[in-house]
Amino acid sequence: MNSTSSSRLPRFDQPPVIETFLGVQFTPITGWDIPFFGIFWETIREQYPKYKVAPYLITPPEELEPSVRSNVSISLSMAHAQLRLWFYNATET
Repeated sequence: MNSTSSSRLPRFDQPPVIETFLGVQFTPITGWDIPFFGIFWETIREQYPKYKVAPYLITPPEELEPSVRSNVSISLSMAHAQLRLWFYNATET
């Protein structure tokens, strides 16, 4: 590990871990609702016989232009909870 006086963070010649993260979110499909999950599943059920319900992501999609945005998000309304479904094959992959 090398450290310079101009930097308060350590600098590693050979970092112990290199991580890459990419998250992509799309605007929800207008009109898509719970019954359509079942219709879609019928078309892929032979290849993906298992499913799991996942909670809806409430983080806003990223914008390509810089903008001022708060990192705090609070939602108290459960009037129309959004769902996500993950479909799995027989070995759950």
